[in-house]
Amino acid sequence: MALLKTKTSSTNNDFTGYFEAGVMKVEDKSDQFDWADIWVDVHFTLKGSKYPQVHAIKGSFEREADGSIQANKMIRHFNYFKDAIGFTGGINTEGEWENEDGTAITSITGALNAHINTMNGSDNPMLEAPLRFYIYIYREAPKKSGDKIYKRVLGKICTNDAKGKAELSSYVTYMQQKGFLKEASSTDVAKSPSTTATASADELPF
Repeated sequence: MALLKTKTSSTNNDFTGYFEAGVMKVEDKSDQFDWADIWVDVHFTLKGSKYPQVHAIKGSFEREADGSIQANKMIRHFNYFKDAIGFTGGINTEGEWENEDGTAITSITGALNAHINTMNGSDNPMLEAPLRFYIYIYREAPKKSGDKIYKRVLGKICTNDAKGKAELSSYVTYMQQKGFLKEASSTDVAKSPSTTATASADELPF
């Protein structure tokens, strides 16, 4: 006999893999962590899920011999995001936020959220963000056996169209083949403890 299914039942859906997604908002948490020069949380809505997925773009600057900022993983991840949403501002070589014309951005949260509201056509938080983007969510392999496993959004953010989907699929395959994308195995998952109430939104286990 066939199983009865509802919207909340699934045979195998832990919300990892490829997803159509919308951008709800961003939050700047840089001031909360001494070690983080940049910490921007991107809140995605996911097709088929009532829960948001947070993508944390965070890290510290790396500098050239002359003291200028060099591009690193954190900056690449921010640039993937800003390019996907069509935001023209970013981080300059002094480690400051600025617009494309060189004028300073006093609040990156304000600038990004204003852009997102315009992009979405509304600043009403009760309305679902259009699913304009394509992302890959995975369970990150623990550093050692028995550690907690956390869901992550891969840094590469693409548009939700045929070109964007092909681009992301190719990127994920490349990252997996090169060993840069370290995903948890079923054995890792079985040994992972449950989360604690103090885990941040972007570090909730699978």
